[in-house]
Amino acid sequence: MYKYEWDLETGGYLLTTTTQGAVGKELRPVYALELDVLGFDKYWTYPKDISKPLLWAENNLYYYQGEIVGKVWGGSFSTAPTIECLTYDLTLNPVDIRTMVAKNHVILDAIVHDALIDIYSVYQKYHDKYDIFYVAFSGGKDSVVALDLVHRALPKDEYIVLFGDTDMELPDTYKFMKVVHEYYHDIEFKECRAPFSSVDSWNIFGPPARRVRWCCSVHKTAPQILFLREYLGKSNFKGMAFTGIRAEESQARSTYEMVSFSKKHSGQDSCHPILNWNTAELYLYIFANNLPMNIAYKKGCQRVGCLVCPMSSGRHEYIKMCYYHEDMMKYLNIIKDTSSKTFDNDREMIHFIDEGGWNGRNSGREIKLGQTLMTDELTTHSLQLQVKTSNNEWKDWIKTVGIFSQLDDITYLLSYNDATYKFTVMRRDENTLDVNLPLSNTGKSEIYFLSLFKNVFRKAAYCKKCGVCAAECKYGFINMSPDASEIVNNNCIHCHQCHNINYGCLLYDSIKLPSTGKEKKMTGLDRYLTFGFRKDWLVEYFKNPEKYWESNDLGSKMVQPCKKFLRDAGILSENKNLQLTDQGKCLQKLGASNIETWALLLINLAYTPQMNWYVRNIHPNTTYTADDMKSLLSDDIKPSVKNNIVDACRNIMKNTPIGTELGLGIPFMSGITMKFLERKEWSSPSSKVILYCLYKYAEANASDDDNGSRNSEFKFTLTQLLLEDQAKVGISPTQLFSLNKNTMQRILEGLAIEYSEFISTSFTHDLDNIDLNADKTSNDVMMQLFGGND
Repeated sequence: MYKYEWDLETGGYLLTTTTQGAVGKELRPVYALELDVLGFDKYWTYPKDISKPLLWAENNLYYYQGEIVGKVWGGSFSTAPTIECLTYDLTLNPVDIRTMVAKNHVILDAIVHDALIDIYSVYQKYHDKYDIFYVAFSGGKDSVVALDLVHRALPKDEYIVLFGDTDMELPDTYKFMKVVHEYYHDIEFKECRAPFSSVDSWNIFGPPARRVRWCCSVHKTAPQILFLREYLGKSNFKGMAFTGIRAEESQARSTYEMVSFSKKHSGQDSCHPILNWNTAELYLYIFANNLPMNIAYKKGCQRVGCLVCPMSSGRHEYIKMCYYHEDMMKYLNIIKDTSSKTFDNDREMIHFIDEGGWNGRNSGREIKLGQTLMTDELTTHSLQLQVKTSNNEWKDWIKTVGIFSQLDDITYLLSYNDATYKFTVMRRDENTLDVNLPLSNTGKSEIYFLSLFKNVFRKAAYCKKCGVCAAECKYGFINMSPDASEIVNNNCIHCHQCHNINYGCLLYDSIKLPSTGKEKKMTGLDRYLTFGFRKDWLVEYFKNPEKYWESNDLGSKMVQPCKKFLRDAGILSENKNLQLTDQGKCLQKLGASNIETWALLLINLAYTPQMNWYVRNIHPNTTYTADDMKSLLSDDIKPSVKNNIVDACRNIMKNTPIGTELGLGIPFMSGITMKFLERKEWSSPSSKVILYCLYKYAEANASDDDNGSRNSEFKFTLTQLLLEDQAKVGISPTQLFSLNKNTMQRILEGLAIEYSEFISTSFTHDLDNIDLNADKTSNDVMMQLFGGND
């Protein structure tokens, strides 16, 4: 990727290998159509010929002959962007494209040469490993360049061009497709689209949102996979797509390799030949080769995509409204008609749409289409579902979980992972099913199975045959066509890939109503992103806490999770000075290699959201995969956040003594991959740590007591500790460290002898009383017993 500098001779730019004075931002040409719609024609004079650009834009700045002559900011569907002229009475002359191209040909030729070699090398290397090579074409500038490079590098009959028509493309994109067909008349073009229109899907799923982006799967990915299967006559095909993806376009894409292999869809492997190109190089290639250009770019659209997209905003929306008003209104009217918000007047509604209020939704609560078609109640003995559906499609979907058979009119068997479950399905009325699934092991070893089981009935209740589940099944065992006699083929091998969708169904994900009632809302769980914490971080931090934040080996995104962990552990102060707390100083003296240090900070962590959730939901002597842990999290939590929570927990267990030595989550590895975790008892518990944990337990319960009865919470029994009462705020040492009755009794008796000023116990005559000195605190235990007070 080269930078560029302005060239006054041509009014264009020169790619340069030097950095001094060079520019590296995303650059694009500006034509008369864009200046007209923004209103610059009131201040500048320029020819209306759109065959050549007049000037250039970087983000919101407009450059002519290397000088900033105008600025643009703001804008929305109904509001024109604000423009500012820095030079008035300006006469613009078109850029001398021919000369600009000639002056750049040496560098451009080198860039192109490398790209052609890359494309041909990938083709040669993987020629015998793929069923098809194809260019994924969108009608945008990037895909035009990628197509032209592939056209030059490969034999014409060795690939096809595939246009994924979302039915939401700009009208100019459809016109452009005809131009491209004629320009590349010697190669095969194919198009694919969803089985229903975009307007229909918006009225079924509700308008897409930044978090609820069902549209890409329904209108892009699934139709492409299903088309290629039909085209090749092969379900489990392998395809390599040449794309126009560029690293400059987003943070996510900046991490891509030139060849990427999809772990999810074998037919979605990709080669990105222009991954490292910037727009200056891209447009230079277009001009040099006189490639056709979508006129939408000349109208001022920075990107060519869907008419209304939840990820788009600003002047881009205004320009589209000006040029494609009637087409845009089809979707904006659906936003108005489906919103559950009430507005006093049209102005409020317009403001809601302009400010993006519609694209921030997380569920069906914000739209009139929101529905609860299934409720569930999980107890220690059973899972009960009430499902609103008139069909019996659950009998198809359940075949994706395991071997299924029917005993009588209401009783069924389902075999899954060497276990057989007997359940009943009764029809309460023609629109409602009552499902009862008895559980044999209080649900602790059946977590992922329960998730799959619920997905079956979600699919049955919500499914509208969008095709995404069919695309997920690489074996072709799912058929969504209207005339199909069964949805799921009896040959299904139970890979569960069709369940690897948000909550098992994209429609459910989009229109579900948040759960209400008894359960407490889970908030603040995504504390440590995916990173969790590492022992090495604490070792280095304790060496020099004052300088650690100025100089450390943490990546930029790791700093905040690290600070949050240390604060949650009681080590780092809450103020901005980032000072050690008194407890932090005590733990520093103990040292990061002392297991008591980690046990003490774990006790503090147990009262913060993420670790509290883990301790209360991950039970001892049960293995938990990542999917198991995600299934334990509320359906109201976004899938991406669930991934963060689980990754952070697993990394803490793997990379600190909390998991491996304290037993909170011992990792079982397969090579470098962690397969699952299992909680075990802390094999060598420290009695002083247990005393600190008891005080924290009593203090937490006392603070939660409506009567403020501190003394009563400092008196309890060993039996109470062993019960792990979920209603209690406090986390007992038996719950945190998985200690049994005998171990606890031995520790408590020893504590009563050695630290009688803190605790007394009675384990005679069938009594198991524990009395803590209510005049003491957990901090007293820390300071006096662990060296905090010298």
